[in-house]
Amino acid sequence: MTGTGTQADPYIVDTWEDFVTAVETAGAYVEVTPDTEWDFNAIAPEGAPTVAVLAAHVDGHGCTLKNVRAENIFLDFCAGNATTFENFSIIDFLANSVIFFFESSQTFTIRGTVLTGVQAGSGTLYRSTGNIVFQANSNSGCGFRVNCRGGDLFSGSYSYSFTDTFFGLSGGNVGTAPASCVQLINCYIEGECGTVFTQSSSRNTIVNCTAQRVHAVGTNMLANSDKCSNITNGTAVTDEQMRDAAYLSSIGFPIGGSS
Repeated sequence: MTGTGTQADPYIVDTWEDFVTAVETAGAYVEVTPDTEWDFNAIAPEGAPTVAVLAAHVDGHGCTLKNVRAENIFLDFCAGNATTFENFSIIDFLANSVIFFFESSQTFTIRGTVLTGVQAGSGTLYRSTGNIVFQANSNSGCGFRVNCRGGDLFSGSYSYSFTDTFFGLSGGNVGTAPASCVQLINCYIEGECGTVFTQSSSRNTIVNCTAQRVHAVGTNMLANSDKCSNITNGTAVTDEQMRDAAYLSSIGFPIGGSS
């Protein structure tokens, strides 16, 4: 690991052990060597431990985490300051708890991060006691191809905002009460889920989204005309295409939201 962890001289890491040390440093700036891949079948075959994310900014530069199994919280964003986490791919993830857990009243930003092949248990995939912003960056959008086995994609209080985000869902719910506010902007949603939102709120908004083969059995805001605009059938998107900004732009899925 090199660097001092400041914004001008961030920690540069290429091993999982150094990554954990760096992100657990309060207020640190952390960058992963571009296109690093960590296979948890070798790193933590018995299950990944919880990582307390205290850093101010974490840039994966295309880092891939694969074959992760977590019995407890995987990334615990417990910092007293806001954190930006960007440019990661998490694939083939088996979670009996949550992947991202936010337990501060700060606003956290997740950019250019893709989760695919995720199997979530009865707990929630995302839980928040702070404000969560998911958005694209200049290279790619956020994406979630998730099978929630009886759980929820996200849950908890305060607000969630998703911009330029792909949802490929199978089972579970998108979001539940008591979320104060949920906003979907320029998102693509396909698949099958229990409900889109289990609690309708005048503050929840869906704009400029594309929905394909969405089957919801509860409160389905995608079918609620006073909550939605520009809902159309779309084109199925593969995992590789989901990472291709040029392709997503060509089918009308905007990439490059404000950062």
